[in-house]
Amino acid sequence: MEGQRKQVPILGAAEITAALVDLGRLSQQIGFAAPNTSASIAQALLERIVALCDAQQGALLLVIDNPSGEQLSFAPSVFNKRATRIFALSAMGEGEALARMDSYASNGADLQTLPHEPCWVSYKLPISSLTPSQEVSSAERRANSSVSVMLPSSQLVLPLYALLVLGWAGKEESSRLSRAERGRNILPLVADVAGTVLANLLMSEQVHELEASINRQALREMELLKAELLATVSHELRSPLASIKGYAATLLRHEDRISREERREFR
Repeated sequence: MEGQRKQVPILGAAEITAALVDLGRLSQQIGFAAPNTSASIAQALLERIVALCDAQQGALLLVIDNPSGEQLSFAPSVFNKRATRIFALSAMGEGEALARMDSYASNGADLQTLPHEPCWVSYKLPISSLTPSQEVSSAERRANSSVSVMLPSSQLVLPLYALLVLGWAGKEESSRLSRAERGRNILPLVADVAGTVLANLLMSEQVHELEASINRQALREMELLKAELLATVSHELRSPLASIKGYAATLLRHEDRISREERREFR
């Protein structure tokens, strides 16, 4: 088995290189992608890894170990005290993906396989994208493939990481085990690039979020300026218009009793 483990990366070198090139191009596309394309990019990333590892099922999740149970704004679902955002699914339901995620120890090795399920693996992908409220030193980032997020309300630092879950199916158990072993050998070779794609995706979302916030603030300021202008114009015009209206009403009501010289002054 050890000999087979060493041969897999060599035999699949061309295929792995092609996959790395594809993932690199995918990472470059993020900078030019529209704000609503994050899901399709994450799906493309997952499908490429699933195909490379010859798996039949897969899930890509952003996970924050959240023992306090505090709700996070960017993690809408909480499952067994883990705040989770599902990036993409392949031939899996959301419930199954969350259940699979919960089967693996959050503080375990990057690559994990359950003894009773050798055809399922999980892999922690390194992410180095941080929001402005997250503070992690470069040394800490190198020491651990996951980073942390700080909750503004409690200043509690929680670990943040991406989790890739893959499963192999088929009638023949030997074939499933062989393909799963190949996938386990391949995953470490593409993990860094896949993590870079996800990091770029998160940063792109943050940029789009910031731009949208700036645009909303600009619109609010424009509405305030508009209201202020209307109020000022209304106030400045009210007095002269009232005088004009008074003169016009007087002319209409008492035109017969007003001399020509007085009418000329009114005008």
